[in-house]
Amino acid sequence: MLITTPESLDSMLVRRFRRENGKISGHLLSHISAVLIDEAHCYDSTTRGDQLRFLLVRLRKLREFACKSGWCMDTSIQICAASATVYKPEELATRLLGMGAIAIACPGRRPIEIMLKNGDWLPLEEDMPAALLACRLPRVSTVTTIGEMIWNVLKSGECRKALVFVPSRRECDRIGNDLRRYLATRREIRVDSHHGSLSREHRLRAEKEFQAQRDAVLVATNTLEVGVDIGDVDIVALVGAPPDTSNLLQRIGRGGRRTGLTRLLPLVRNNIEAAALAGQLLNASAGRLEVKNRFNRWDIFPQQVISYIRQNQGQGRTHSQLVELATETWKQEPTAKIAAAHLQAWCGDGCLQELRGRLHLGTTWQKYDAQEDQEFSFHSNIRSNAAGVAVRNDVKGEIIGHITGPAEGSQTITIGGRQHHVLR
Repeated sequence: MLITTPESLDSMLVRRFRRENGKISGHLLSHISAVLIDEAHCYDSTTRGDQLRFLLVRLRKLREFACKSGWCMDTSIQICAASATVYKPEELATRLLGMGAIAIACPGRRPIEIMLKNGDWLPLEEDMPAALLACRLPRVSTVTTIGEMIWNVLKSGECRKALVFVPSRRECDRIGNDLRRYLATRREIRVDSHHGSLSREHRLRAEKEFQAQRDAVLVATNTLEVGVDIGDVDIVALVGAPPDTSNLLQRIGRGGRRTGLTRLLPLVRNNIEAAALAGQLLNASAGRLEVKNRFNRWDIFPQQVISYIRQNQGQGRTHSQLVELATETWKQEPTAKIAAAHLQAWCGDGCLQELRGRLHLGTTWQKYDAQEDQEFSFHSNIRSNAAGVAVRNDVKGEIIGHITGPAEGSQTITIGGRQHHVLR
């Protein structure tokens, strides 16, 4: 079993050939018989999603080549995908898995209770008027009022673990730091922060501490929406409205797994957030998701052309092979014409060059080949490295995370929900 990402799968397709006596004798992925795409909604009409669609086509082609070469016995690959929040799953199944894919829906949902301004719990009903619900959501104007609302939930002891979702990394650090100070005066409660600019070590430590502690609050961005097991969560707090109902369901789905009841503390700062969140809550209660506009992302094509040519170990690719790669990924009628036009343009500007009927990387694109471990790796046109200045703990020597840069002359910075003294 191999757990990986689309970018690493791309790299393995290019490099992981086996050789005997200087000749290719196999490939690391030539015996792959099954693929599972977890959290499939993350690949629904996104850049990484179309990248993955190309990679699955290439994996099937590798399997066919392996069978012809005698590396494996058959070409069959079973591909499955799973998600809790997909708009029109039949459409996504066809896009990701191919023609003939079957969508299986497992019915069932957990009841949702939301805490109101007065501290009462309100069972959410899908026929509730949105305007009325928006008026009843708790309003907060400062971090102190956020702290007061969270403390009102925790002080009874009925709910002792809270996961707080916030809109941005900056707010995650600030609210985490202020909540720690506020709650420290009331009870011993572990408070930590979790977002993409923090180091992997810090995030893992925050996840494990939240699991281990009986009283804990974890402030997070969308990094905890999917794929992370942080144990039992008694209540999920939302500061503002998520981007859409799918994100809302992913966030509130972190809570209530033990009891079967999702308890939610919605905190809004203005009427716009109140209206958006009320609409999303009623959609969630009714099982409705916003319409998803699905389309092909052609910015993926140059990346996949580079990678597919490199995969052929210096032999290049024919024009028809590259067009076929696009048409097998995107079945729509104009795909072949658009792909051919791109290839012609890239040959004209030096990105590709034709030698003996095969296309190879031209001077313009060869730099990506030489910088495979750098930011401009041809395996990904998605910037995934943490941007900004690294913050290092001078005692432990570990990097805490990254910031865009401290203010000129500042003596302290807040990152990871904690305030740090700037030494240098």
